[in-house]
Amino acid sequence: MFRTQKQLLIRDTSDVQMNGLRCTVTGPRQIYSEDFSGQIPDSLIVVPQIKNLSEIGGKFFVSKIVSGNACAEISAFATKEQAVISWLILPAIDLDHSANEILRFSTKDGFDNGAVLQVLVSTNYDGGNTPWKARWSVLPAIVAKGSVTGYAKQWVSSGDVSLNHLKGKVSIAFRYEGNDPPVQAAKLTTTFRIDNIVVIGN
Repeated sequence: MFRTQKQLLIRDTSDVQMNGLRCTVTGPRQIYSEDFSGQIPDSLIVVPQIKNLSEIGGKFFVSKIVSGNACAEISAFATKEQAVISWLILPAIDLDHSANEILRFSTKDGFDNGAVLQVLVSTNYDGGNTPWKARWSVLPAIVAKGSVTGYAKQWVSSGDVSLNHLKGKVSIAFRYEGNDPPVQAAKLTTTFRIDNIVVIGN
């Protein structure tokens, strides 16, 4: 104490460990966001540092405008491919300067017949064009499904997908898997739309 004022005396810098979060900002802050609003409709998604890749089948994520809203879309429909695997990978996100990180996004499905959209995370993806060589874990996100006769009317929220168990630079990917063989009953051509991707943290 100095008169009526409380003071903190640091004898040595080893007394203080500056490993926690700074107190300059209160509440969650946005670490990353993408809403595809700057894309050319019906063209391949081209966003700096986002990877839009085909592993099998030559199909890529494209930009769509739906009711005035831009989004990313993927489907194996009309590809005539026995297998379609496509990746949309966000730029690496550094989680070392935040805490309690959460991923959120929205999806719609259309003419759902069993194709799959997974949300994956990797800590060793090198940012190259062969993400399937990295180790990926599935994130427990909610993805739209069940719209068999048309497109979902409402966007489905992913829920709050925790990234709090991860540290360092991580990569988040949307991986689509479907097909379009000649036999109608074997087709997996579900259309998925993705929008409003956000990562927040404290």
